[in-house]
Amino acid sequence: MSEDFTDEDLLRVGYLDWLVDRLEFKATVDATAAKLAGLAPLSMANMKRAIEQFAQAEPDIPKIREGIRECQTSDDLREGLAALREKRAPAFKGR
Repeated sequence: MSEDFTDEDLLRVGYLDWLVDRLEFKATVDATAAKLAGLAPLSMANMKRAIEQFAQAEPDIPKIREGIRECQTSDDLREGLAALREKRAPAFKGR
C-alpha cells in the first residue's frame, strides 16, 4: 500500500528543502548552479564523491576521510578563510 503526499507535505517533513514556482524554476536553477560553481572545487569534488558512494550504499570511509584531510590542509581552505576575514570573494584554485 502506498500513500500520496503533496509537495507541501514533503516540504514540511523535510524531504524537500524548498519549493519553486514553475515560472521561477529556470532562474532558481541558474542561481543555484552559479552559487555552487563559486564554491571551492576541491571540497565540492570530495563531497560529490562521498554522496555518490553513500547513494550507492558503498561508502569507502577511509577514502572519504582522506578527502576530508585533503580539504582541511588545502590552499583553498586558507583562501576561503582569508576571504571571509577580508570580506571579499574567494579565488579558489582547486588545491
